[in-house]
Amino acid sequence: FTWNGKNVLLQIPSGMDFLINCHELVKWFGNDFTFERNPFMLAVPLDDRPVTPVNATREIVMDGVKVEQVSSSLAKQANQQKAYFDHCEKVYAEGGSWWPSEGG
Repeated sequence: FTWNGKNVLLQIPSGMDFLINCHELVKWFGNDFTFERNPFMLAVPLDDRPVTPVNATREIVMDGVKVEQVSSSLAKQANQQKAYFDHCEKVYAEGGSWWPSEGG
């Protein structure tokens, strides 16, 4: 989608970065809140959002029969990703340490 010769979709991630210059918002949200690349003003900005954890199992065919097999390397990666995913879910549920630092 283009507007005035610019791809609007590519502008979305950083389109609200200017809000960091609004001192009232920074005071309201506090110094822990990330404004950069956070167009939806979420507790965890785009670049810090967790990936969906990989599936530790793979389907293989043994003697013509499909079998689910756990890969130890994928299981380790999945556990690390799941731990970060769970941490982020906790931040979402708690609303972040920054909300609101001041209000009215």
